[in-house]
Amino acid sequence: MLVTHSPRRPTRAIALLSLRRLAGFGLFAGLLVGLTLLAHHQPTHDLVRWTTDYSPARLVQGRVWTLPASALVLAHLKTVVGPSTLMLLALLLPYVLARGTGRAATVFMSGHVLATLSVAGAVLVGLAFGLPGAVGVAHRVDVGASAGLAATGGALAVVVARRSSAIGLAVLTALFLFFLNGLLFLGGNGHGLTDVEHLVAVTVGATLELSLPGRATDPELSRARAAQPSARHEGLRWAPCQGGTEHA
Repeated sequence: MLVTHSPRRPTRAIALLSLRRLAGFGLFAGLLVGLTLLAHHQPTHDLVRWTTDYSPARLVQGRVWTLPASALVLAHLKTVVGPSTLMLLALLLPYVLARGTGRAATVFMSGHVLATLSVAGAVLVGLAFGLPGAVGVAHRVDVGASAGLAATGGALAVVVARRSSAIGLAVLTALFLFFLNGLLFLGGNGHGLTDVEHLVAVTVGATLELSLPGRATDPELSRARAAQPSARHEGLRWAPCQGGTEHA
């Protein structure tokens, strides 16, 4: 006799994949929070600041390591609870769960580096032409994870758009409007360049999600699904007949 059973969902393989990705996010978030706390701790304060304090002038002087390292602390080294922390949970966490830790780290760091370099290039050109304020901006310390998080937000909008174009477009529009608001109304004292950096990062993140290999599929998730019994075989079981032989 043929007995049907409903397939188990989510399967063990998919659940384990989600747990691994959640653990990866926890490690990355722990790194950001840990470095921020070390920056507050007097014995390690100077070392962390020397490692992470980036500015266009310091980049030109050869402190190249500060370019990626400046992404590994939360905003301004003042607090671990603030806009960057909220962006960490609202943008990075769902993107890690959707696309994996490795891809999220690639988008995060690529967005940070490319956006920061684009602003640095504009600042150095202004410095070369002697534009007012260029010297101050060139030496202004720029640290924080916000550009990388903005990049993951742009990538997340593309992921969402693959399921619902309207919602994905709404997420992308909200990100652009948020940073445009800062640029138009809070742009003094160099903060305008910071929001330009964020807008570039959102664009970089969305572009990377559209162009990286496996852009429309998740290889890890596909392998996890392949490891589970198909619904056809999972839902059918043979049971011994009682009281004789049954024929289909």
